[in-house]
Amino acid sequence: MVIAFNSVAPSTQGQYKHGWHLYKEFTAEYGVDPYLIQPFQAWYTHGLDNLGLPYPVVAMSAFIFWMLRRVDPVTRKSLQPPTVDKYVYHVRHYLLHSGVPITFLLHPILRGLRSGLIRQFRSTHSTRDSRRQAAPNQLVVALRTQLLQLGTMIGKCMAVAAGLGFIGLHRYGQYLPSASNHFIRAGDVTFEYVHIDMAGANSIATAPTESIHDIPKDKVVALTYFVPHSKTDQLGTGTYNFVRRLTVSELVVLDIVGDVYEWCCIAKPSGFEPLFSWNAGTCYPNKTAFNMAIKRAAVSVGLSPKGMSSHSLRIGGASTMFAGGAQGAEIQHRGDWKSLEFLIYLRTSVAACDKALLTLVNPNAFTVDDALRLSRNKTHHHLP
Repeated sequence: MVIAFNSVAPSTQGQYKHGWHLYKEFTAEYGVDPYLIQPFQAWYTHGLDNLGLPYPVVAMSAFIFWMLRRVDPVTRKSLQPPTVDKYVYHVRHYLLHSGVPITFLLHPILRGLRSGLIRQFRSTHSTRDSRRQAAPNQLVVALRTQLLQLGTMIGKCMAVAAGLGFIGLHRYGQYLPSASNHFIRAGDVTFEYVHIDMAGANSIATAPTESIHDIPKDKVVALTYFVPHSKTDQLGTGTYNFVRRLTVSELVVLDIVGDVYEWCCIAKPSGFEPLFSWNAGTCYPNKTAFNMAIKRAAVSVGLSPKGMSSHSLRIGGASTMFAGGAQGAEIQHRGDWKSLEFLIYLRTSVAACDKALLTLVNPNAFTVDDALRLSRNKTHHHLP
């Protein structure tokens, strides 16, 4: 548990601590067992045991309502619904690593409550008021064009990285090198291509980044890459992503497989080097330069640069994916989100957000098996 906690940024550690401290404050005030083993007194005195609901579901529901009513004694402010949902996830994280079965969090009652939090927020907050804006397709295309026109390694690197971040719904630190150490490494990238044997028969073969330049581009058909554990998957192994090569059209704005291929032919990254680096991993773009390029591209297509940053690619990619008909659960899995908070990233109408919520609340769309899969760790650990 200590290793998992220390692997996240200090700001994230503070959020996790605060969520858990709120939970401990709630359990102390109402005499609730923090590990949800022994029912609290009201479970029997108020007839809650006759509701037909598991005890942990009732306890966590009470915690959600308690947070919604709570007013901070210092700031005199109440918690926003997405923040409440985020703290529920933080408690889930602590319970998981304390050996508490967390499948009760997928009960329809709890999922409905958490979905209602997002629905409430989206119905009262315009996307124009969001601190971070979504990067639309035209901005990503303009960004790629402007960066390639620089004719430099840093420009080519950022152009391809931006496309992969947009398509893969990744955070900045998952594709460009950063202190988080979660970035894609060249050795974890594999290309698939069409191989013709001596008899003239076609088959699919694979090639690593350092040798892909020996394969003609028109033979490359797909890309598989591994993203190391993210800040919400501290004890997990990460996620594999598979992308097919697509022809650029009105509906497909990027041939990301072809772009990554061309980048690897130029930089020839290998082994533990960051995929998006050159000179044996010693050179790579910094976040400031990347964000400035995004803001310039936003201005060029008539958008305000305010709120446009590397995270705008993740938001824009999720919104584009949803507009294209993707289900909420599919977007959540693709972007490696572990809570419902990703729904406030979807820059769509409230009705469209409700549609995404329904796919998550529906037991047929998200089951207990998914909870076990998302836990990423079958061996539970106790808090120190």
